[in-house]
Formats: sequence, structure tokens, C-alpha cells
Amino acid sequence: MIVARPLDDDVDEGVALMERSADELAEAENRYDVIIGDPPYGFNTLEETESLARLYRGFIESALVALRDGGDLILCLPERSHSGRYSPAFTHRELVIHELFLGAGKVGRDLIFPRDGVRGREELHGREYYWESPKALRRSVVHVQVRHQPRQAG
Repeated sequence: MIVARPLDDDVDEGVALMERSADELAEAENRYDVIIGDPPYGFNTLEETESLARLYRGFIESALVALRDGGDLILCLPERSHSGRYSPAFTHRELVIHELFLGAGKVGRDLIFPRDGVRGREELHGREYYWESPKALRRSVVHVQVRHQPRQAG
């Protein structure tokens, strides 16, 4: 996955782009402005389906924790295979969105779908977006903005 944060917290210009593993992400609370992931689709892997499902769930929770308040999580997911390849249900948009909501509740985050209400981004998120290879795969993009929930006084 690719993560981004300002080069200097005091400077608005300039961004550092880095490639990080899911394990590194799990240790980076409140550190990134943007995380872009293209998780495995379950094709061409020896990984057991259950193990891959745990990877998805763990990545989602880690990403939600690693994003700063107002940060963006962008995931590229399989939508439909044109070659007859099977992708497990948990890799599909609807179930990933479900896992995002479950993970957000677990780690104290709220989710905003930018095309539904983040001002200033309408030109980028006026509709769902996809990209497609007619001989291989149609992919969809899930984009959420993460808001931190206020901490409860204890």
C-alpha cells in the first residue's frame, strides 16, 4: 500500500509518499493523511481464503487507526472478472464497506464517503468510479474519509 503525510507538519506544501506493509501500518497510530491500498484479490495465491480474510480485516483496522483525523482511505477492489476467475466475497465492495463500518466502530472512528458530503471534493467524487480491462477484470474504488470520534470522559 502507499501512504502519504506532509513532509513537515508545519508546512502545507509537499508530500512524502512511502510504501508500507500492513505490519508497519499497525504500529503507526494517527500518522498518515492518505492510505491507498490495492489488496490481493485472491487470484494467483497459495494463501488460504480464511487467512486472506483475516488480512483484509486486520488491514482495515490498522489503516483506520493509522489515519489522522480527516485522512482518506482509498481501496481498489475487484468488481467483476471477465476471465472466469473467482474472487472471494470478502474482497468485493459491499463486504469491504461493511468491514469498514465494523472496524470504524471498533477503533473509535467515523466514516464519511466524500462524494456524499465533503465540501471541496465534489469534482473528484461526483460518482462512483471504476477502471476496467475488458479481457481481465473490472475494479471498483472505495474512498472514505476517516474522522476520529471524541474520547469519552472516564
